[in-house]
Amino acid sequence: MSDSPSPEDVAAYADRLSLSVADADALAEQFAEQDAVLDAFDAEPPAAPPEREHWDPDPETDELGAWLTRCDVGREGASGPLDGLTVGVKDNVAVAGVPMTCGSPLLTDPAYVPARDATVVDRLLDAGARIVGKTNMDEFAFGGSRESMRLRLARNPHDPERQPGSSSAGSGIAA
Repeated sequence: MSDSPSPEDVAAYADRLSLSVADADALAEQFAEQDAVLDAFDAEPPAAPPEREHWDPDPETDELGAWLTRCDVGREGASGPLDGLTVGVKDNVAVAGVPMTCGSPLLTDPAYVPARDATVVDRLLDAGARIVGKTNMDEFAFGGSRESMRLRLARNPHDPERQPGSSSAGSGIAA
């Protein structure tokens, strides 16, 4: 059953919005009709993430902090204009079966693991690319200073004492 507002709730909302009683009744009727349509569908069970191998980056080979998670994800039988290209995606892009933190410790324990690929990942894989990791970023892509790199500090390749200074720091370093 859908969670549409009750007729009383609709009347209260309509009153707050200065709508007429007729408008409120029309809205309540519209919600009831939509509920009937939505309730006719069977709920789809949640998708389980696919088994995809992933691992923490090696600090010795990634001393600048470009990566938050490494993986090797391809699509069997896919070929296209990106054949052989390896791609890293920012850690706020869903790769099914690979943890996604958005650069925040809030999404690490328990780990958030998407069940589906983001559309951009789907298209990359269909075109023959391989996803090789999730790049480092400021927490929730907001910031650009040391304080907002909560999981792993990224370092400027030209001067490791400095930070690259953007929410896409890991992508810039990896490139």
